[in-house]
Amino acid sequence: MIPFSEALDEVLARVAAMEREDVALGSALGRFLASNVKALSAMPRFDNSSVDGFGVRVSDLEGASSEHPVRLPVAGTVPAGSLWNGSLPPRAALKLMTGAPVPPEVEAVVMREDVDEASGAAAFRGPAEHGQNIRRRGGEYGVGALLLREGTKLTPPAVAVLASQGMARVSVHGRPRVQLVVTGSELALQGGLAAAQIYDSNGWGLEAAIRCLGIEDVRVTTCRDDPGEVRSALAAAIEEGDVVITSGGVSVGDFDFVPSAFESLGGRRRFWRVAIKPGKPNYFGEWEGASGRRTFLFGLPGNPVGALLSFERLVRPALLKLMGARELRPAALQARLTQAIHKAGGRLEFVRGILANTAEGAEVEPIAARESHMLVGLASANCLIAFPRDATRLEAGSLVDVELLAW
Repeated sequence: MIPFSEALDEVLARVAAMEREDVALGSALGRFLASNVKALSAMPRFDNSSVDGFGVRVSDLEGASSEHPVRLPVAGTVPAGSLWNGSLPPRAALKLMTGAPVPPEVEAVVMREDVDEASGAAAFRGPAEHGQNIRRRGGEYGVGALLLREGTKLTPPAVAVLASQGMARVSVHGRPRVQLVVTGSELALQGGLAAAQIYDSNGWGLEAAIRCLGIEDVRVTTCRDDPGEVRSALAAAIEEGDVVITSGGVSVGDFDFVPSAFESLGGRRRFWRVAIKPGKPNYFGEWEGASGRRTFLFGLPGNPVGALLSFERLVRPALLKLMGARELRPAALQARLTQAIHKAGGRLEFVRGILANTAEGAEVEPIAARESHMLVGLASANCLIAFPRDATRLEAGSLVDVELLAW
């Protein structure tokens, strides 16, 4: 067995971001930038009003008060998207809508709520300050400013940033083709069970986890615990996929054929068995064809919790790196443990937990159902408590490292 940190480092050292491609902005959500994005224009593009109000010269409102308001004629109205042609007459105001360009003579904009308007004039109940309610050109950033770094995930705000620069297409990294091979003679699809069978949950759960990353090219294959079937399924998956993920068939039982089948096809083992719980029988290897094309194999345990947590901790970072992401590891923090937990030493254990913010700070409650076949506890969890490899007991009230679950 190798430590979890070494296993993850080995995986991330082997994979690299895929080639870039240009996509329409409307199809870019969830993708990762393949290059830095710099500003093509300043933001704001021009001086504009941040409120609905009245543009004035500051000197015209000197001495204004509620008792002695200053009354100015309104020279006109400028809606957003229009320009004021001409100059602002002396001792006059200009009605400006939010986002409307501010003419050079306007030194401040007074909010409409602070002005009494009647009969083509505006009465101001107080003075104004230079720059009041005016968004200056380039106030957020100027031309050439770095807006988004390579590897940034295109979230809705990031897409909006690109749109604000007039971009219709964007360069992103490609997404891997993923082949999911679910092994197990005991597995049945929905609709009917033999006496000694169970419904397959790994195929559904792992496919959902893959699609949560925005990967659309996913193919799921099932096969029995037969060496010929496993080899044939892997051969087809390697041919079609950039990444092959299997569940089951990687332990040391008489019917665990994935490692030998993969290696008989020319695959090379990088590691097998990781010092984690759940998820000890993890297999990672790579296959390289005559053309130099590489396919990575992740052989995950057959127990459903072990399969999903192995995906989350070992496969998900690899898929993110292939897609060009900068942030590969889960968000982590510290929280106080609500009750003591214990285990045998020798393996890092990811204990399912429920993280909550309280008046005393972050607290995490460990879920009692910790066996690798108990899915309901994982479905209820929003985090994992990292129970160190050599520790055997963590006391209630102690600070523990918590990693957030991303799905």
